Amino acid sequence: MVDEKITIVELLEEIPESREILSKYGLHCVGCMASRFETLKEGCMAHGMDEETYNKMMKEIDSLTKPQDFIVEVSSIEEFSSDIRIIKFSVEGFSFLPGAYVLLWQEGYLSEGKVVKRAYSIASSNKEKGFEVCFKIDPLGMFSKKVNSLQVGDKLNMKGPFNAHFVLKPSQDPAFIVAGTGIAPVMSMIRSRDLETTLIYSIKTEKNYIYEK
Repeated sequence: MVDEKITIVELLEEIPESREILSKYGLHCVGCMASRFETLKEGCMAHGMDEETYNKMMKEIDSLTKPQDFIVEVSSIEEFSSDIRIIKFSVEGFSFLPGAYVLLWQEGYLSEGKVVKRAYSIASSNKEKGFEVCFKIDPLGMFSKKVNSLQVGDKLNMKGPFNAHFVLKPSQDPAFIVAGTGIAPVMSMIRSRDLETTLIYSIKTEKNYIYEK
C-alpha cells in the first residue's frame, strides 16, 4: 500500500505508471515546485479533492503494486559462476517498488506432489522493462534444479510484486551493509535512484563480487 505521506515527486519516481491516474483525477501540475515537498494527500486536498474521491484514487494507485499472477519469459541468462545465475525476465503490465520480491514456479514442476514455489528479490531498477533476479544455485534445492535448466525463451509462473516494508525514498540517503546474494534487493534500490550511495558489501573472495559494475 502506498504511504499517503509520500510526495508526488517520490510517487512518480517509484511508480511512474501512477502519472496517468493522477492526471485522470485532475492532478496535472505534477511538475510544480509544491509537488516536491507536499505529501500526496496535501496536494489532493489543495486541489479540492474530497475524501471519497481521494480514497478511490489511492485504490487505483495501490492496484499498480498489488500482487498479481503473470507468465514471465526468460530473456537473458548470465552464468556469473558455477552457483550464481543472473536471469532477466520479460513480462507485460508489471510494476514494482525497489526492494520488492516475487514468487516463481512452473506448473507441473512438483516435489512430493506439490508445486515448488520460491520467493526471490528483484535486483533491477523499477524504471526498466521486465525484471532481473540473482539466483543462488543449491545442488540440493528443488527449484535450483529448475533454474539451472532454464534457457532463453522458457516461461515460468510468477506472482508479485510483494513490496517490502523497507522502500527507499528519494529523500533518504542511507548506507547499505549486505552480504552475498543479499545484495539483490539493495541493487534494485540503488539502480532505481540517481544518487551516489554508500555500499558495504561482504564477500568471501573477489570471485564472489556479483555486481562489481
